[in-house]
Amino acid sequence: MQPVISEFRLARRVQFYETDTAGLVHFSVFFRYLEEAEHAMWRAAGLSIAPPGADIGFP
Repeated sequence: MQPVISEFRLARRVQFYETDTAGLVHFSVFFRYLEEAEHAMWRAAGLSIAPPGADIGFP
């Protein structure tokens, strides 16, 4: 059985190109942050988002 992660934190520096003219993070960037954090959490738990033996690629 895998350990249960009750809290996960990922530190990340906001890049200049991710901000708008007001100096705030553009709303569309938050989805990238969520995706990055999700993948990092899976890796930290020793898991993968892909089923075992699956080929990951595009398309």
